[in-house]
Amino acid sequence: MKICFVRHGQTDANKNGLIQGVSDHPLNETGIKQAKETAKLIKKKFPYFNAIISSSLSRAKKTAEVIKEELKFKGDIIIDDHFIERSFGPYENHKVTDEVYIKLTSENTEGLEPFKDLQKRGIKGILELEKKYKGKNIIIATHAQILKAIVCFIDPKFDFKTVIYNGSLNIISVKNQKMKIEKLNIY
Repeated sequence: MKICFVRHGQTDANKNGLIQGVSDHPLNETGIKQAKETAKLIKKKFPYFNAIISSSLSRAKKTAEVIKEELKFKGDIIIDDHFIERSFGPYENHKVTDEVYIKLTSENTEGLEPFKDLQKRGIKGILELEKKYKGKNIIIATHAQILKAIVCFIDPKFDFKTVIYNGSLNIISVKNQKMKIEKLNIY
């Protein structure tokens, strides 16, 4: 199975440097354009797929909807919150300052979804999808932190500082519960 993870397009919160987490921010005009460009890129780099999956947050859902429309995909978008963004608790909708960044990278920050829990959630989601879509290709519209958690689990050379760009394609292959990063940040 190959998974094409797509980070959602830009929101005003992204533009303004705010931590979004599970707060529901819609795509802005740039984000919608990014989703359309992402669809074109999928057509070139990942043309054969069997399903489109999204987290329940509107920025991911809208990204998935634009991709579905642009690629004329006939199936429904499947909502799967294994791939919802990390909860940042009291830090959501605040700017990332040096002080806040230190708290976000600490495993003991109260109110913050622990990185290890985030990894477990993401990996569990992938393994469940492998059972359902074995040998197939799927697209998942998702978020930076859950994708970073998955990438860090697969290859420890990556960490919290790894940048995942809005609208980027990130391809991971899965076979017999073994995962491999094929490409990151295609845009």
